[in-house]
Order: sequence, then structure tokens, then C-alpha cells
Amino acid sequence: MDSTGHDSMSYTQFQSICSNMQAEGINVYTIALDLTDPTAVTQLQQCVPTGNYFTASSSATLDAAFTAIIKKLTQIRITK
Repeated sequence: MDSTGHDSMSYTQFQSICSNMQAEGINVYTIALDLTDPTAVTQLQQCVPTGNYFTASSSATLDAAFTAIIKKLTQIRITK
């Protein structure tokens, strides 16, 4: 753990996974579910293209995030 209490190895592994998915052209979405850790939020935001990061703090906002993702995936499938 670093001085802020974060497990830097976990963040390094997360960044590596994100980089590998991006290099493979995988379309990634992230949802920060009731997440208040600013480092974790930043990691999730940086892992995905603009518009593919969502926050949720309740079942209603989680449902809205998944609905938005489904809508984006449907648009991608229609255009390809």
C-alpha cells in the first residue's frame, strides 16, 4: 500500500489490463458504483473513451448506466 492507503500493485495491474484492451480495440465501459475513492474514480475514467464512464449510487442510477451502455452498444451494432 502507498501512503494514501491504496494498493499500487492493483492499480498497476488495472492500468495494464486497460491498456491491453485498448490495444486490442476492445470497447470498454466502466461504472463507478457508489465509489468515493478519487484514485479509483480516475483510474476508471482513464480506462475508457469519453462517454464510456458512468457513476451510480443507487439501483436506479445503476439501471440508467446499463441502459445508456445498451443504447450505445445497439448503435454500434447497427452502424457496423
